[in-house]
Amino acid sequence: MFRVDSSHEIGSGHVVRCLTLAGELRERMFDVSFVCRDFPGNISDQVRRSGFHVHLLEYDGSNLKSSSRESSHMQWLKARGEMDAVETVDFLKTSGGTDLLVVDNYSLDVRWERAIEPYAGKILVIDDLADRAHACDFLLDQNLKNGKTSRYEPLVKKGCKILEGPRYALLRSEFGELRKTIRPRTGEIKRVLIFFGGMDQPNLTGRVLEAINNLHGHEILFDVVVGETNPHRKRIKDICEGSDHLVYHCQVPYMAELMAGADLFIGATGISTWERCCLGLPGVVVTFARNQVEVAEILARKGVVLYLGDETNLKPSLVKETLEFLINRKDLVREMSRKALKITDGRGVKRVVECLTGCTQAVKKGESLIEHE
Repeated sequence: MFRVDSSHEIGSGHVVRCLTLAGELRERMFDVSFVCRDFPGNISDQVRRSGFHVHLLEYDGSNLKSSSRESSHMQWLKARGEMDAVETVDFLKTSGGTDLLVVDNYSLDVRWERAIEPYAGKILVIDDLADRAHACDFLLDQNLKNGKTSRYEPLVKKGCKILEGPRYALLRSEFGELRKTIRPRTGEIKRVLIFFGGMDQPNLTGRVLEAINNLHGHEILFDVVVGETNPHRKRIKDICEGSDHLVYHCQVPYMAELMAGADLFIGATGISTWERCCLGLPGVVVTFARNQVEVAEILARKGVVLYLGDETNLKPSLVKETLEFLINRKDLVREMSRKALKITDGRGVKRVVECLTGCTQAVKKGESLIEHE
C-alpha cells in the first residue's frame, strides 16, 4: 500500500514516482493499492487509469496550519498527523493490513509511522528532506547530496536499510531501454523540450513561450508539455496552435521519447531530473522549493545543467539570453549531455525492489545497511 498525496500545492511528482515503483512491484506479483487525501488538483484518476485501486481520505476544505514545532510541510496535510494515522489504520483494518507500506509524504513522520506499524509488515519511506525522524525498515532518497556520510543515520532506527543517490532513482523502464539506443548528442540545438511539472501553478511555461516569441533567426522546434491539472493549459494550447514552431502535448505517456528526441530541456527540477540524466539531456532549470536547491546546485557544479535560480528569477529576457548563449556553444551542450549520462542508468527501481524483496533477513538481524554513491 502507498500513502502519498498530490494537489495544486504539493504537485504530482510524489505520486508519479510511486506509480513507477508500484508498477515494478505489480510485475513481481504484489497486489498494490493507494491511499490518498482528496485534495483539490489531485491525480487519483491517473492512478486508477494505471490499474491501481485508490482509497480517498476525505478533505474538508480547511487550511489548517501546523504549530511552529512541526515540520513546515505538515501544513500540506491540512489535517493533523494523528487524525491521518487513524483514518489510514481504519482502512488497513478493513483490508487486512499490508505486507509493505510505502510512505512518500513530507507531512508524515515517526509518530504517524509508529501508529501504523502494527498493521504493516515492513515500511519504506521515500524522502529527501532529512528533517524528521522515521520508524521505517527502508529509507530511499534518490537525490544527489554533499558528502559521503548519510544524514539519515541519526533519524532512523537501527537496522534500517538506507538507499541513497540517483543509482536508486525511480524511473520507468522505458528510460533505461531508450538509453541503450541514444546516440551521442552533437551539441546543436534543433529541438527543445519545455516542461515545468504537471501543475505549473505560476505558469512558468507561459514565461518561456514569451521568450521564444522574441527569439529570431533560429530554426528550432519546441515541444511544450503540460499536465491535465495545469490551470493554464487552455491558454498554452492556444498559443502553441497559433505557432509553427510550438508543439503542444498534454499528460503524455511518451515523455521518454520526447526527451530522447530533444537537444535541450527547459523546465523544473524534480523527478524529471533523473529521467533527463538517464537519457543525457542537458537542462536549463529552475527550482520550485527549497529542498530542490541543493540538487540543482550540485548538478550545476557537475556541469549537467544551467541553474537559473528559483521560479521568481525566471524572466522571459533571461530565458532568451540563455538560449542564445547555448545555441552558440555546441561544445558546452555536448559536454553537458556527456556528464548527464554518468549520473544514473535508469535501473534504480529494479535495485529498490531487489532490496525490498531480498534484504528482509538482513534487516531482521539488525545490521546497519547503508548504500549510497
